[in-house]
Amino acid sequence: MLFNPRTEEEKRLVAEIKKAYNQYVERSKKDGTFDMYGFKDENEFIAEFMTNKQFQQVLYNTNFFTKALDNLKALFNKVINFFIHNAEVNDLIS
Repeated sequence: MLFNPRTEEEKRLVAEIKKAYNQYVERSKKDGTFDMYGFKDENEFIAEFMTNKQFQQVLYNTNFFTKALDNLKALFNKVINFFIHNAEVNDLIS
């Protein structure tokens, strides 16, 4: 998805990720956390954000969490609605 966002939700999410990543890279250079693996690239940024408690703590004091969670909720809602809709269509076809 990071390399080929298709829906508007994906495009917004990728834009937020890139914006947050760039802001955090600049901030981390100033506060001494730049050597954390999550700042290697945008993919590692997301992986560390999702799995690394220490990295999460570094990000916690900003509004990135709130924005990221809002965008993830929108994306998951779209996926869920897609499957619900397809289930209804499949039930009609069967």
